[in-house]
Amino acid sequence: MKEESKLMRQSIWIWDEDYPYHLTIEELKNPLLALQDVFSNYSLKDCQYLLWEWKHCNYRPYLFSFGNGVHTLYHFMCKIQKLLNVAWLIDKEFACIELLIACDESAFEKFKQDNYCNFFYKNGTDLRSIIKRNFQEEDGLQGFMNVLRHWWDLGVSFRHLDDGSRCNVGSEIPEFKRLNLMIETMNFISKNNDMKESPNVYACSAYLSLEEGSQPVKTLMRIFSKWEYEELKGFLRELFYTMNSHGGLETGIMGDRGGVVHTHHKLIDLAREFSLKDDNYFEEEKHFTLKDDSELGIFWEDCDRPPFHHLSEVNLAYLINKLRNTDYELLHRNLHEFMLFLVGHENVFKDDYMELIALFQRLEELQEVLYLLMLNRVQVDW
Repeated sequence: MKEESKLMRQSIWIWDEDYPYHLTIEELKNPLLALQDVFSNYSLKDCQYLLWEWKHCNYRPYLFSFGNGVHTLYHFMCKIQKLLNVAWLIDKEFACIELLIACDESAFEKFKQDNYCNFFYKNGTDLRSIIKRNFQEEDGLQGFMNVLRHWWDLGVSFRHLDDGSRCNVGSEIPEFKRLNLMIETMNFISKNNDMKESPNVYACSAYLSLEEGSQPVKTLMRIFSKWEYEELKGFLRELFYTMNSHGGLETGIMGDRGGVVHTHHKLIDLAREFSLKDDNYFEEEKHFTLKDDSELGIFWEDCDRPPFHHLSEVNLAYLINKLRNTDYELLHRNLHEFMLFLVGHENVFKDDYMELIALFQRLEELQEVLYLLMLNRVQVDW
């Protein structure tokens, strides 16, 4: 029978205290329970995407608005706190070193092949050293806790949204990298201790609420009703040209460039929802019938049809096939990397602008597919 850890806790001011007080008594005795709680609520991709969007709250003029907004952010922050607490236990060797026994070289290789991550490529395979160095760079467990408190304010408090000068551009990128590294490390440990992960249970995805995901047609029509197709495409092209000046798109109906990115992440996940549907879904009129014609807005005016540059056909089967053959994870990831390119000092694309151009071409093509799919199927129940 495993010997239980006896964690000595000093009675000092809690904000300066290194102690895993976000874990229950049971989780302190068996940290695997904490890892299971985290990754049974969020997959690794959920954690990566939500962390991306939380960081981006530093660069856009609105609050955290992904999934179910503040509700999603609160639950996500609590899970990240648990991960950091377990990492602290491993670092302190409170009977947790056994969690690393299954993490051999073959497990590393499999994890690298199955997941998009970055810590393997830059930090080696010594997990304890990775965790210890991360805590040292962020001034211990409480250093991470203070980062999360600061990010929470940026995500939910209007006090930080007054004049756009709340932080230095790129200042949160090192914090983001350390948090992301810790998430990937703990997910790897979890999987190698036979823990199964589940998709986001608090929202349809990192970008869609449960309601939006359950009604993808209605959600997409709200976007097309708010902005004309050509207007959306114009915003996308303007976003592309900001790479030359690292600025622009600071005003307008969508807010700054973060609003353009936000909308296109939603479009990507809406397309992904459609790609998971079977053929019968697209044949049933009930899924594409809207009760209120006002939801269509100017979308339904079919005069002056806009040009389409990426599609050779427009029939339903062709459009559905295009949706099913799109790499949505790659689109999300590259769009995030473009934002890092804009706000940071690192050349994420390594001067390979062809890759960047290809990203925006894929996004334009996805817009065309979704727009034509709605033209093909949507109707109003008068």
